[in-house]
Amino acid sequence: MQPIKRSGPPRLSEVRGHTFVWTLRLSGGPSGKWVEAFKNSPEHTIACSPKMMTISPRDRLLVFEIMEDEDTTVSTWIRLIDRWIESANAAVAQRSEK
Repeated sequence: MQPIKRSGPPRLSEVRGHTFVWTLRLSGGPSGKWVEAFKNSPEHTIACSPKMMTISPRDRLLVFEIMEDEDTTVSTWIRLIDRWIESANAAVAQRSEK
């Protein structure tokens, strides 16, 4: 399996009241094992966690929400998402070597 990458910048896809919904396109459709590894990435903050994201493997999208009054920025989310993607890729590669 080719490593999954983020393909392009985040896109503001919806505004719901005081909530901003952002989407990121992935380079490929992640497998179930990849999604599991991504969601269980150990590095996160209270405001930014992979478990708070929606992943659509078929559409190759990651979706996250930021509340208007949060101190968390899109750049913080992207920095962490890139780490979670790397972590998931490494976990899947390690499993396939066994």
